Amino acid sequence: MADFPHLRLTRKLFGAYNFPSGGNNKKGDETIANLANRSSHGNALKSQINNLRDSWVQHLEERKRNGLPDIFSKDIKPIYLQVDLDSFTLESLRHWGIEILSEEDNGFIIGVSVDDFNSLADKIEQFLNNTGTYKNTAAKLWQINDGVIWRLEHILTPELSQKWDQIIDDEEYNVYAGIACYSFVKDYPEKKTLSDEAYQVKIAAWEAERNNTLEARDEESFNRQDEFDRLIDLYSGEKISGYIDFNDSFYVSFRIVGKGLKDIALSYQYLYELGEINSYKLPTATSDTYIEINPDLIPPEATDPKICIIDSGIQERHRLLEGAIDFGSSTSFIAHDSDVNDKVVGGGHGTKVAGAVLYYNSIPRTGQHTLPFWIQNARVLDEHNKLPVGTDPAKLMIDVTNRFAESRIFNLSIAEERAFSGTHMPAWAATIDKISVEQDKLFIVSTGNISLSSSIAGHPGLREILASGPPYPDFLYDILANSISSPGISAFSLAVGSVCIGEFDNPDKKSFGHRDEPSSFTRTGLGLWDMIKPDVVEYGGDFVYEKLGNQLISNEESISPELVCSTRGGHSAVSKHSVGTSFATPKVTHIAGWLNKNFPQLTTSSYKALIVQSARLPENKWRNPSLTDLKCMGYGIPSLERATQNTANRITFLSEGEVNPKSADVFMVKVPTAINRPGLDNEILIEITLDFKTPVRRTRKYTKSYLASWLSWEISTPDEGYNEFCDRVIKSIDNPLINGGGRGAMQWTIFNRGNNGIVRDVKRQDSTTQKDWAIISSNKLPEEFSLAVVGHHGWEKDIKKKIPYSIVISFEALDTTIPIYELFEIENRVTVEQEVTIQS
Repeated sequence: MADFPHLRLTRKLFGAYNFPSGGNNKKGDETIANLANRSSHGNALKSQINNLRDSWVQHLEERKRNGLPDIFSKDIKPIYLQVDLDSFTLESLRHWGIEILSEEDNGFIIGVSVDDFNSLADKIEQFLNNTGTYKNTAAKLWQINDGVIWRLEHILTPELSQKWDQIIDDEEYNVYAGIACYSFVKDYPEKKTLSDEAYQVKIAAWEAERNNTLEARDEESFNRQDEFDRLIDLYSGEKISGYIDFNDSFYVSFRIVGKGLKDIALSYQYLYELGEINSYKLPTATSDTYIEINPDLIPPEATDPKICIIDSGIQERHRLLEGAIDFGSSTSFIAHDSDVNDKVVGGGHGTKVAGAVLYYNSIPRTGQHTLPFWIQNARVLDEHNKLPVGTDPAKLMIDVTNRFAESRIFNLSIAEERAFSGTHMPAWAATIDKISVEQDKLFIVSTGNISLSSSIAGHPGLREILASGPPYPDFLYDILANSISSPGISAFSLAVGSVCIGEFDNPDKKSFGHRDEPSSFTRTGLGLWDMIKPDVVEYGGDFVYEKLGNQLISNEESISPELVCSTRGGHSAVSKHSVGTSFATPKVTHIAGWLNKNFPQLTTSSYKALIVQSARLPENKWRNPSLTDLKCMGYGIPSLERATQNTANRITFLSEGEVNPKSADVFMVKVPTAINRPGLDNEILIEITLDFKTPVRRTRKYTKSYLASWLSWEISTPDEGYNEFCDRVIKSIDNPLINGGGRGAMQWTIFNRGNNGIVRDVKRQDSTTQKDWAIISSNKLPEEFSLAVVGHHGWEKDIKKKIPYSIVISFEALDTTIPIYELFEIENRVTVEQEVTIQS
């Protein structure tokens, strides 16, 4: 590995970035119609408000008649309304006396009126009379739901909504709630024509006001939590988790009887999400073949990384695992069962995962083998391979990371049984994101598996799909129910899907796919808000099905991964009888472990960036991929070799840094003249990956509203010099052209707009890990490339808060005889970084 190490990028510039202008004041068709029918629309809104006020009063009176205490303020009334998002800023709803609880689809807002609709009624009167500052704004308010039953449709999760009519008053349920608590902070002040001294005074005043606002928000959070606690206590309920804060809301799980659950759903004003805690079950193995092994295993060094396996426990005294187990840390998180052993039948589950983390694709039979890292055992699944009833997975993630604080890498081969279908980041995934940011952890998670069989309407299993269609591989991406499960959709985790190891075809049975094609069970993307998920895929195997008769589905050893198995019940120590994304995921964790071992000083963002940078779609796809390819395989199959080292014909530069919103770090890579001289026509692959982390919130939609701040990257074009690039990026980007502007743009694969690049309808900046690649002729390479990491603000108004990132760029000659590494290394010997002042 030392022969071709990754090199450091040279940072050339720290400066201000003027963003392209965004948004517009274009009015929607309905807004235009409302302005033309002022009286009709205004009176309809007045009627809706009056009906809504009456509905809420009647609801509270009914509670009182049922003997329930009057614990809800009569002035704080829930509201569900639709606004024109093309010309209306959601934050401005506070001027209408409305606190936003949650942003939903198509401009719908869950909120509360904090003043009994008085401010809202006043704006409607101005609209009706065509007078006053807000005389036209009510046209942008399209409709108001005038009842309270809407809460059952829009606050309940789909799973809880389906069973709502069967909720029994005196039966206990394990549920969770999302409760909004958001405080508006003004934008960071602009300097404009102010003197430096006057600007500092203005900033100090803004900071004091911001701090007061956040302190008031904390106090209000405690008040709402106390109020919710009283509501749980009213029905003799019990909290499962503590309150988890997501900056604009908090989350809590609890047990409560059905009568209390119904009351909370309809009555608690600040509620925006209510769901049931599911018991997640993973598939188990079907058969076994005995294999003899007897290697000489050497334990890891004391300083080697510790990787935490969150699973069903591990057979810790297994001859292939014992030498790597960190026995002193092993913990069971299952109530009333402190045993950390893997009790799952069919060779276990966590044991198989641990073996794949240690050995990747090569389990030693004989000879000497040094174990690369330590394995920590967090048992969370019971003997049935499921989370015990009443377990809150969000709280579980906090408990596990607190217990295993030394670990930086966590393998989570557990997922919900169904695809995620909500609007907001679910609590399990959001908690993983929160931990990833606050503790610099990397969670490597599975995308989940499509069930072998299912009787749930709208959620067919493979047997039902095989019987009625659509055919493979169409069903992977044509059936919405086969999308990625939570927590695989989390923004900062590394989500792993599965591809086939090989193919099988005999007179009786046939595999679904061929080698390097998506496995028949792998769940597919895109992820929430069109994030590219899965991030990568690994070899998790495939099923076979009968060609005739009942078309039964089964395992086939020749196309299943070889795994270390629990010998409990007489099973072989190694076998090939299990498939699933559960076993693809730890192979990626193996790569992460080596990165942690070789580069302990790097952040986990760099580990994720290097894994994604190393990934490549199959040979027949990576030059010209489709959106379907990205949905099924993300960025492709990662490579341990590309992630950890280079070759004579490939070189990788990496840099870690922090950048503020509305600023940019600019790097430079010089191209050797021996590579780009006229007359040469060699194909050069350029790959770039950016990864970053930032605090999150849960009540808004889309990546850029979920994140406190976000980053993107820009690269110069072959015809664009360093100064021209800086001038374009730093000073005057108002209307970016293809590739962000510049002359002679390259053809990137994904690009930063959905209508450019080879793959359409997806944008790299919708993800927190942003990879792209292009192939260019060597004689068209410029003398130098400039690469900018650009900061944008999301919901965080303080632009002084930095965003940590890792940026990676690789150059690879597809002709393996060209010594790119040596030539680029000499040309880019690192010089002292200098800060450059940009004159605006």
